[in-house]
Amino acid sequence: MRLDGPMAAVIITFLVVAGALFGSGALTPEKPTYATVHYEGGWTKIGVIRQERIFSKVTLTSPTNKTEFTGDIAQFKSFLESSSAASGSTLETPLSAGFVVDAGVGIRWLATERSFDLTTDNYNSVSTKSSPIIPKTLISDLEALKRKAISERGDNSLAAIKYGPKPEESFFWSKLLELIETQVAKF
Repeated sequence: MRLDGPMAAVIITFLVVAGALFGSGALTPEKPTYATVHYEGGWTKIGVIRQERIFSKVTLTSPTNKTEFTGDIAQFKSFLESSSAASGSTLETPLSAGFVVDAGVGIRWLATERSFDLTTDNYNSVSTKSSPIIPKTLISDLEALKRKAISERGDNSLAAIKYGPKPEESFFWSKLLELIETQVAKF
């Protein structure tokens, strides 16, 4: 079979257009960027991630259930240092019995739809007469917890985040079929 005339022109045009589209990258699929966080048996859509960083939070509660401090580890260290200096003691002086320290570290994603904090490690301790909390040791433990979160951030992030197409892109064909069906139903 010999190709000539209009059929040859169609085939040549098709090959030139396909080559141009392929060469420009128009035919290569986009890498999915829409993130979903999977955690503790659940998941939540957060959108396109704009920033990922480590966060920390510490709460110090007195024996009377009054919150004495809330902030991150660096702020907590400054609070303990200034409190010790103000009271004339050192960071070696134990906290009174009944003080509770709750802390957590993890990954914070700032994304287009919502931000999300995934706590990767927790620290909980109660100061007692037999086992008091020493502020210097506490600071050391909390800083070690943060260093661990930083060193494991990549692995934890890869395990928790799944990427896919944006929802409006993934539902394109179903939306198109729905539009066609509604138009057909009108006639």
